[in-house]
Amino acid sequence: TGTLPYEAIRQVGDRPGLSPSPLHRLTPGTQYIMAAHVTGKVVEDEKLQLDQGVSDEELRASQEALDAEQPADQDAADEAKQKKAPVKFNAVVVADIDCLSDTFMQIRRISKDDEQMMIDWRFQNVTFVLNTLDSLAGDNRFLALRKRERDYRTLTQIENKTAEFREAAQQQQEDFQGVATEEIEAAQREFDKKLAEIDSNTELSDLEKRIRKEDVRRRERRKLDVKIKSLEDDRDKKIRQSERVLAAQIRSVQDWYKGAAVLVPPVLPIMLALPVFLHRRQQEKEGVSKHRLRYAKHEKTAA
Repeated sequence: TGTLPYEAIRQVGDRPGLSPSPLHRLTPGTQYIMAAHVTGKVVEDEKLQLDQGVSDEELRASQEALDAEQPADQDAADEAKQKKAPVKFNAVVVADIDCLSDTFMQIRRISKDDEQMMIDWRFQNVTFVLNTLDSLAGDNRFLALRKRERDYRTLTQIENKTAEFREAAQQQQEDFQGVATEEIEAAQREFDKKLAEIDSNTELSDLEKRIRKEDVRRRERRKLDVKIKSLEDDRDKKIRQSERVLAAQIRSVQDWYKGAAVLVPPVLPIMLALPVFLHRRQQEKEGVSKHRLRYAKHEKTAA
């Protein structure tokens, strides 16, 4: 789970979109609640009800009529409201409604053995929606059954060894982001300060102020844009360097474990095989005449 800073999503040119600079997702380690099961009791209030097809004008007129009601009528309405029995509600509030997108339904329908599936997606969106509907309906028979899935083992030892490197790299990237943001804000304040100095100059007329402000705005804006671009490039360069260092550290840990996986397993068989080999050689020599042994022939020839 992570977040994107506001600067990463902003107006680009004449249409909205993503910033041209690389997106760097921040992972502060905070767990966010994406869905919540809300239950309780609430008193029904007709003022909070909104019929379908009501226009903004009708809603505004209705609100003005409610505000113009007499206090006595309001007190009577409040008293009637208190007399109403509370209504039970049971709902699941989901932050991202895209979990009901048709794409997830199509991925679930496609077989995992299909050649079109280049990646083995393991989304739980459909399972979540089905379990939510069954839970709200009071049918809990299939909730535990749908939660069952294959256990995918990961290299936990390598992940534990590289966790410290990841945390250090994440903290370093956040520091780079913070420093760049502070410098950009300082440059913007300096730009605004120069415009404010022109406005506070009482010796200039309104026309002269507008001319000077336009000249300063055009000149300083160009400098500001160049400085912001330079700060963003420097920030992105440092972040990419941090990511390369992190990748090298992770690769070093992985290479160590790969080497250990190749070299360590044969050690025990070799240690067991060596005494067996020596013992068998010794048994082969027993009961054999020395002149029939290979090394004895060499000695005789040499003599």
